[in-house]
Amino acid sequence: MEQPGFTPSSLLVQWPVDVTDVKAVGDVYSVAGVGRRYVLKPINKGMRRARFICSLTEYLGRGADPLTPGLIRTRVGKLLTTESRRRHWILCEWIPGRTCDWADLGDAARCAAALARFHTQARDYCHLPHERPQAYWDRWPTRLLRRYEALRGFCAAAERAVQAGGAPYFDRMVAAQSARQLARAQDAMRVLAASPYRSLCAEYRRRGQVIHGDPAGRNFVATENGMVRIIDLESIRQDLPALDIAKLLRRVLKSHGWRTDVAMAVLSAYADAGGLDPSMLPVVYAFIAYPMKFSYDVRRYYTCAEGWAYRRHLRKLIKHLWGEKGKQRFLDWFGRDFARAPYAEADHAGGC
Repeated sequence: MEQPGFTPSSLLVQWPVDVTDVKAVGDVYSVAGVGRRYVLKPINKGMRRARFICSLTEYLGRGADPLTPGLIRTRVGKLLTTESRRRHWILCEWIPGRTCDWADLGDAARCAAALARFHTQARDYCHLPHERPQAYWDRWPTRLLRRYEALRGFCAAAERAVQAGGAPYFDRMVAAQSARQLARAQDAMRVLAASPYRSLCAEYRRRGQVIHGDPAGRNFVATENGMVRIIDLESIRQDLPALDIAKLLRRVLKSHGWRTDVAMAVLSAYADAGGLDPSMLPVVYAFIAYPMKFSYDVRRYYTCAEGWAYRRHLRKLIKHLWGEKGKQRFLDWFGRDFARAPYAEADHAGGC
């Protein structure tokens, strides 16, 4: 993990902690101190971006009800220590508890509420000149169009392979799905183009909105007192909260068969904790509808980007195509009328 000359012991002397034990846990270290436990964690980013991640983490970790782990400053008062130009280290408190499980609707609702708090509190943070937030304002229509053109090319390649005969099962699956997935991508881009996406970007850009970027279950810790805290802010960026909401909702719904009552429960929990702008619902729809995972799968396969074995490509594709019928029923329901707030409508409480 470390470069020559950089060991946990050599790094930890820079913090004012009495270390009794250090253990590697994945790509981080669990550090036992006298009466406390910490995490020594690398941040593989440029200096200005690493500073932004650290300062926002510290900002959200303050107060009686902190949202993120508390950072421990070094002996000279810095939030991080630098190993190389793009590798830095932080020391933060260990959050006792468990990672959240999307199959548990209670966990999903609590995580949605924590995400709403994150969006609300991060909106007030003004970054310093020596920090660099990654900004995605107005980028998504162009990014999705580029991804769509690439996806169309990969689908055409799969269809040619099938027509030539003897195509592998992966190619046959892509060819069979190509019409549906391309149509779904077109629908997502159409809805995004018709939405108030650009005006929302202008509004939230003025407010300095920051989103988490990766609201996965592993990044939410349910503590013993029933609270949820958010960890791993390496993916934070300036963007619309709709992107986080869509990712969270998509991941939860995959664990619940794309049930509409689950969607309403999650959106209601988010709205109760931080408010949900109804004008953002078309953007949420667009990013749930766009076949992101399918696009990643075919790009990896046809460009050999990851160097994976064939079976791994196939397992990923099958996993991401599971529940397609349920997803389409959900999209048909969710996209009927964006003027309404679907999370508040009791008359649609049944599952799909």
